[in-house]
Amino acid sequence: MVDQQHERRIDDLFETMKAANETFLGYPFAKGFSYESLWRFMTVSGNNFGGPFGPQSYRISSRLLECEVIEFFTKLLRAAPSEAWG
Repeated sequence: MVDQQHERRIDDLFETMKAANETFLGYPFAKGFSYESLWRFMTVSGNNFGGPFGPQSYRISSRLLECEVIEFFTKLLRAAPSEAWG
């Protein structure tokens, strides 16, 4: 639980960042991107420890998606699949 002093600091930081974002052009971040569809993942625990292509011992992970992302960037960067890592 966060005490009131720390809650105020977090609120102040948020307001400062929100105000700065209103005049921010976007570089190096994608300003027009919406994270709404991903927000629900902030309500669940997960852990992708270990190698993404090896045996899985932890059920709560995004390992399948992680493997797809690795494969995408491996092809994009013309990297050897055997040298790619999560």
